[in-house]
Amino acid sequence: MDKRIKKRNSIKPNGHLDAERLLVWWNRQAESNPDFAGILPTQDEGYVGLLYRQEAEWLHFKRIIPLHGIECVLELGCGAGRWTFRLSPFVKKVVGVDFSENMILLAKAKQRKSVFHNIEFQVATAQNTHLNEHFDIIFLSGITSYLTDEQLHQTLQNICKMLRPKGILVNRTSISLENREFFDDNNYQGIYRTIEEEKSLFAEFGFQLTYRAPSYSRMRIPRLINTNSLFQKIMKVGFHYFPIPSAYLIKTGTLIWDTISPPNQDLKKRSHDLLVFKNVS
Repeated sequence: MDKRIKKRNSIKPNGHLDAERLLVWWNRQAESNPDFAGILPTQDEGYVGLLYRQEAEWLHFKRIIPLHGIECVLELGCGAGRWTFRLSPFVKKVVGVDFSENMILLAKAKQRKSVFHNIEFQVATAQNTHLNEHFDIIFLSGITSYLTDEQLHQTLQNICKMLRPKGILVNRTSISLENREFFDDNNYQGIYRTIEEEKSLFAEFGFQLTYRAPSYSRMRIPRLINTNSLFQKIMKVGFHYFPIPSAYLIKTGTLIWDTISPPNQDLKKRSHDLLVFKNVS
């Protein structure tokens, strides 16, 4: 899926995550791409694909997660707040936590320009987040790929103390469809676990997988159209004023193009999924 998977010599089953290097990388993302901070483009997505992914993932989330009656939500790995701001109008309180100070500064700057006053942003690592309150939903927002097994264990242990008894744990993450992969191109790093590994790690803390599906359907339209500046301007306006029809327009265009020009099957090495867990302990 991702352009980075083409560097096959960078992918290994095991490796060491460099926390300092990861922090530098994410801080730079906040500086270099503030409009889409935290969204990594996959192959052929481009600008329109980033607009589409934000809306498509959100529509999926709202469809599977009941937000009516929810009071408190914790987002671990909130980045610049793209999910935090989406959740805010539906709940009483959202706490966004990220280990990148630059991301949190960007999120707070956006909050000052918004009407959302029920959001709190904090700088902390997921494994060191200890909040003296309970949440109806805890959302792991694309962070498990940047946690070692030990760090993920500590994070889940903390979650057990912060999640309400009937609360929902959501994990948005990349799943390896073959074996565990460790990616390192001397810049970006990540661990891509199999679904069985994810289920096993979460089960140790009493969390049972109840739902799994790709977080959004991949966008694929002809490059000449996708890179056209007029098309990009039209879709920017469309996603701002008519987000749902715009998302379905892209999905329809993808289906048509896949029929005309079938995609390369070799790209299907990973799946970007939404995983929902309930506590059965």
